[in-house]
Amino acid sequence: MARRRSTTLRLLMKLVQLLMLLALAGLASAQGQTAPASTGLGRAASSSAGVAGSLANGEVLEIDRKEKRVLLKHGPIASIGMDAMTMEFLVPDGKLLRSLKPGDKVRFAAVWRNGDYEINRIEVVKPQPLKR
Repeated sequence: MARRRSTTLRLLMKLVQLLMLLALAGLASAQGQTAPASTGLGRAASSSAGVAGSLANGEVLEIDRKEKRVLLKHGPIASIGMDAMTMEFLVPDGKLLRSLKPGDKVRFAAVWRNGDYEINRIEVVKPQPLKR
């Protein structure tokens, strides 16, 4: 069931990405411009140096180590112009998934590359001890 849900989510995210691209292309052609760079959709893959200083916050919901994917509930991602939402990301470097578990609060960097949103840096946020 979880595998089926993961596949359904992946297909849904691809459809959303396609619709966003089509909407941006229509907007750009109507205005006689290229797609706005702030969306991250019209950009080439960005370097990790550019996103290192702007990590987004999120919470791990599901991990698929075999497919190298993670489902995150996240806040805004400034580096790619994305609003807060829940979505699945590709994690090409599977080693980044080793220390993650559902429920972890994380900070991460994401890029748009080869038609997919990818995480190229992720770290678990250690909870702060309560002050008494």
